[in-house]
Amino acid sequence: MFDIDSNNNVMLKEPGVLLISEFKKIWDADKTKDKDLALKIFAYIYFKSDFKSPYRNSKTVEELPVVLKVDLNLPKDFTETKDMQLAEAKYIDLQTTKSLKMILSAEKSLDQITKYFDAFDITKITAEDDKASAISKLMSNLKQVDEVATKLEFVKDKIAKELQTKKLSGSKVLSSRELPKSKRK
Repeated sequence: MFDIDSNNNVMLKEPGVLLISEFKKIWDADKTKDKDLALKIFAYIYFKSDFKSPYRNSKTVEELPVVLKVDLNLPKDFTETKDMQLAEAKYIDLQTTKSLKMILSAEKSLDQITKYFDAFDITKITAEDDKASAISKLMSNLKQVDEVATKLEFVKDKIAKELQTKKLSGSKVLSSRELPKSKRK
């Protein structure tokens, strides 16, 4: 629905995206001629929620709003509104397949595992036998994390290809080539 062009401008990729009430509310709320704030909000939603977003794939859910606010040059008093949250939920809904839902759940679990590893502090273990055992378990867990991360990246690539080849996306409008020959103009 949204895309970023080579000049780093947000584009409304899908015709009729503003017919979707959640996006239209954001567009109409920006009373400026160039719709700069609305386009920045669309970029914010895109980078925060799109499966292929480099931000979404490198930051935690908690980090995203802070980083995007700075990187997109949003006003200092910028906060997510209810309309933005509804538009983001609609954006996610329109791009989400069953396979993608599974990946999103797996990523959420990986974020929790990351927090576990971040909180783990070997220096807090006092008994040497316990420390050796904890190190051994940690090393074993790290090997497993590598396997899981590798497999997750493989599946993410597969799902990205699925999303690119999805016949009906966004507006759910058939192109003329998808129509039976008898119904083409």
